[in-house]
Amino acid sequence: MTADGAARTGARFAPGRVIERREVLHGMRWLTHPVTVVDDTDDHGLDIVVPADGTPWQWKDLGDPAAMAAAGRITAAEAQQIHADARSVAELLDADDRWWAGWDDWTPSDRDGEL
Repeated sequence: MTADGAARTGARFAPGRVIERREVLHGMRWLTHPVTVVDDTDDHGLDIVVPADGTPWQWKDLGDPAAMAAAGRITAAEAQQIHADARSVAELLDADDRWWAGWDDWTPSDRDGEL
């Protein structure tokens, strides 16, 4: 791997590199501006979906950490830790231990039709 991370993410999207971002509206490019590539995300793909209607939680994209490890984006040890952390969260959900439980009955107030 090079000092700028090129081998890990590909030379075009190496962290620290400035690339051109193109925004498209109705099929036409309407804005182009420079952005700097970053490599500091903590999104490892694995999600737990907790429906608001009280139905049981579900795994989403359970295989993403393994795929990311296979692609060299994270290590196998990191993928294992992601799954261990997710299992800890799942155990809390199974015990109905949710930090947001105090909001279960919350609804936006409706003042003369305005929210």
